[in-house]
Amino acid sequence: MKETGKLLGFGLTNVINLLNPEIVIIGGGMSAAGDRLLNPVRNIVKRHTLKLSEQACIIRKAKLGSKAGMIGAASYAFEKLHPNKSSVT
Repeated sequence: MKETGKLLGFGLTNVINLLNPEIVIIGGGMSAAGDRLLNPVRNIVKRHTLKLSEQACIIRKAKLGSKAGMIGAASYAFEKLHPNKSSVT
């Protein structure tokens, strides 16, 4: 898990430096690992990201966990089929 977290951390470092997001949400099956995965990710990001970008970005686990992708895809499909109705209430 530590090695996967390091690799993900280096990938996110590039994304954070390039796009400067306010939040990065880790979802899907990877989110089940929780802090075992996120702590190495955060350590790499903290050491290798531009200071201002790192301070402005939060890395979190998705609240929906492994169901996030499925729910997002269903929501997207609903919105495409019913453009005048919202799938989120």
